[in-house]
Amino acid sequence: MDYVIIILIQMTQQLTIILPTYNEVENVSVLIPLICKFLAEKDLTYSLLVVDDNSPDGTADKVRELARSYPVELIVRTKNRSLSRAVIEGFLHSKSEVCVVMDADGSHPYESLLDMVSPVLDNTCLISVGVRYVDDGDTTGFSFFRKVISVFSGLLAKGLTSISDPTSGFMAVRRNALTDLTLDPIGWKIVLEVIVKLDDAELVEVPIKFKDRLHGQSKLSMKESNDYLKHLLKLYIYKYFGFFQFIKFGLVGLCGVALDLLIVFLTTQYFKFSPELSASSGFCFAVTLNYGLHRLWTFKRSQTPYLKGLVKFIVTCLGGLSIRLLVVTTLVDYPVYGVPLHYLIVNLIGIGNAFLFNYFISKYLVFKSKKFPN
Repeated sequence: MDYVIIILIQMTQQLTIILPTYNEVENVSVLIPLICKFLAEKDLTYSLLVVDDNSPDGTADKVRELARSYPVELIVRTKNRSLSRAVIEGFLHSKSEVCVVMDADGSHPYESLLDMVSPVLDNTCLISVGVRYVDDGDTTGFSFFRKVISVFSGLLAKGLTSISDPTSGFMAVRRNALTDLTLDPIGWKIVLEVIVKLDDAELVEVPIKFKDRLHGQSKLSMKESNDYLKHLLKLYIYKYFGFFQFIKFGLVGLCGVALDLLIVFLTTQYFKFSPELSASSGFCFAVTLNYGLHRLWTFKRSQTPYLKGLVKFIVTCLGGLSIRLLVVTTLVDYPVYGVPLHYLIVNLIGIGNAFLFNYFISKYLVFKSKKFPN
């Protein structure tokens, strides 16, 4: 499910700290008073927003108790539960200029809150991210194995963002930067989702001293790891959408070539069609298959009516065939530097030109795909 964040409310305070929770009763008992005591000494208007995924350990009851003494709000979610979607719920509910996302287990240092929010509040940046693997950053309490996993996870995301620590999960973001932003994360790396969707816009890194959780055990599991890999793939497809679409177009084209040759073989061997009729039959079957696959996969966001698109695609493919024949004829009649090329090379060059023609005409005229959502 996609969430599109639209600002319809007036900002009433400077800061909302979003704490997504699941079975964190011991940690919120300690962390919430510490955060509030720390911020009470600063010249900030703020509130804490705990978004709990219906924890069975009494986390929500503890937060309600704390809300009698501290500026804390509570949202309890019973459907679509995950850390990322809990944070998005917090974004939607927030009435502040700046939203901070931090873990509720105490691993993100509340002492760094002022360093995190100051550059966002003074408009130095739209988003600040707490980073561990830079000067003055630290991962106190991490085992060697956990450090390796953390660094490796970050390396996998390096193609998505220039930030030095894309998986820290500690973020401050200007609320209006999320306007109309479509967020659809998988698993728990909501901060990475926001960074990629904002395209590293006006981003500041803040060194933090990451700590081990206060109480309880890490929730990292094989499922969370698999979700992270799925999320990475989804974000890579988003960021490099044009490249992946081009690859899809090529793979579908190969399927069409295979079907084309199969039809030519069958109609020639078993139905005794003439070469011209066999080739025409193969072309028709291949074009129909390619068009269907493109609508289902390559250009699945297409708004073009089916039959109208099919006619356009057939005309496009005929145009591509004409370009191929033109290139072949030209290279045969006018050899490069007077040296005749092998006929297979000549045809390969012709196919390449036809492929590029078909791709760009299909993308911009035939299918008229919707822009990939941000």
